[in-house]
Amino acid sequence: MKKAFILFLVLSLSLFLVYFFLKKSSVPDFDKLEKTLYDRRIIHPNQNSWKETYTEDVEFDKVNIKLFTVENVAKAKLFTSGILKFEIDINIEDSKKLVQILNDSASYVWNELGTAEFDKKIVFYDNSNKVIGLTQIDFDNQQTYSEPHSRTMKWGNLSGRGQKVLFEILNKYL
Repeated sequence: MKKAFILFLVLSLSLFLVYFFLKKSSVPDFDKLEKTLYDRRIIHPNQNSWKETYTEDVEFDKVNIKLFTVENVAKAKLFTSGILKFEIDINIEDSKKLVQILNDSASYVWNELGTAEFDKKIVFYDNSNKVIGLTQIDFDNQQTYSEPHSRTMKWGNLSGRGQKVLFEILNKYL
C-alpha cells in the first residue's frame, strides 16, 4: 500500500512537471512582443498634451492605425500569471468584442495612473497567426496597456463601464 502511494505521488508530480514545462514553453516572450508592436507604431505628428489635441489625434489614428481593429482579429489568447500560468483561447466573437471595447474611448477615463503590475495579458492574432495586438491588465483590473496604442485608449485607466463590459467577457474564461 505504501509503495502504491509513493508511486502515485511520483507519477502525479512527474505529470505536473511535464505539464508545467510544456505550458511554460508555449508562453510568448511578452517583452519582445511588446517591443515589436511598439516598433511598428506610427508616431503622432502632434506630441502636445493629449487632452488638448485629443480630437485631432483620434482622427489621425482612424486613418493610420489599422492593425488593431475588429476586422483584423481572427483569434485571441488570454495568459494569466502566478504560480500556475494558464493560456486560454478566447472565441472569435469575444475576441472581436474585446478589441471593440479596448478601442472605445468610453471604456476609459482621464485619470492619473499608478505603476501597474500586470497579471493578465491578451494576445490578438490575425488570420495568418501573426500577432497584431497585446493588451496587459493590472491586478486591480482597472488599468490596461495596449500595443499598438491609440489615443482613444487615453492613458489606459478603465471607466466603470469599460471595466464592467471588459470583465463580463474575460470572467467567462477566468
